[in-house]
Amino acid sequence: MNYSPLSNRIVGKMKKRGERTLASGIVVPVDVSQSPYVIVKVVAVGRGHIAYSGEVVKMETKIGDKVMLVNMTPFVLPREGNPELADDEDYVVFQESDIYVRVD
Repeated sequence: MNYSPLSNRIVGKMKKRGERTLASGIVVPVDVSQSPYVIVKVVAVGRGHIAYSGEVVKMETKIGDKVMLVNMTPFVLPREGNPELADDEDYVVFQESDIYVRVD
């Protein structure tokens, strides 16, 4: 990965598509744009938020965490130079304050 987040930014890996199982048991691919939220695996975190006093407030989020945020929040980063990404994955960047919950 060629990205290093600054300040309170986070880089995560997000699946492009999800799946939905119908009542009949049929699994249907679903575009994540139809979902109100996304689950993202954190792959890099910035050093933290800089307070008005100049002190750095450390990040609560750690590499490896899975987090949930609103679907419209993350900014999708360019895929060029990242051969480790699967075809159904993207790197996204967002702020720690955009996270609603940590998913276990």
